[in-house]
Amino acid sequence: MTELLGEEEFARYRQALDAARAFGVRVNTLKITTDEFIAELGECIGIGERIPWTSDGFYYDPFDGRGAEQPGKLPFYHAGLYYLQEPSAMYPAEQLDVKPGDKVLDLCAAPGGKSTKLAAKLKGTGLLVANDVSEERVKALIYNLELAGVRNAVVTNEPPDRLWPNFSEY
Repeated sequence: MTELLGEEEFARYRQALDAARAFGVRVNTLKITTDEFIAELGECIGIGERIPWTSDGFYYDPFDGRGAEQPGKLPFYHAGLYYLQEPSAMYPAEQLDVKPGDKVLDLCAAPGGKSTKLAAKLKGTGLLVANDVSEERVKALIYNLELAGVRNAVVTNEPPDRLWPNFSEY
């Protein structure tokens, strides 16, 4: 592995593997602002520092005793005010230059973390086509889009090579 990555990159890789798992929560800005989330729910959930590569994500430690050990069981989660997501998984959707009114195709959308973030960037405008090849995973995708209050999305269950020709402009 060292030959493939090089000494420095391999050392960072090993360090990441040995580090404690990071937990993340992403604010659903379709329903609440980040400032409102911090003021009203931050202490309840026990949020920590902002995740540096996203505008609406926070670390939290479910074991530090400050907040809820299981924020997925709180009523605020079931109201769709936030999404529990691995911090590194927040990176891809944040990096895309999606603007209100755009047309976006997410070919591997389930369970919905990227899609709900992309929908928040669209701000209820444009169109999000959220696709996944797994019928079982599409169920989770639909649930999470509904929970987040996304109204401008179409969910499909197709292989990318079949779907892509119809959406090449997305």
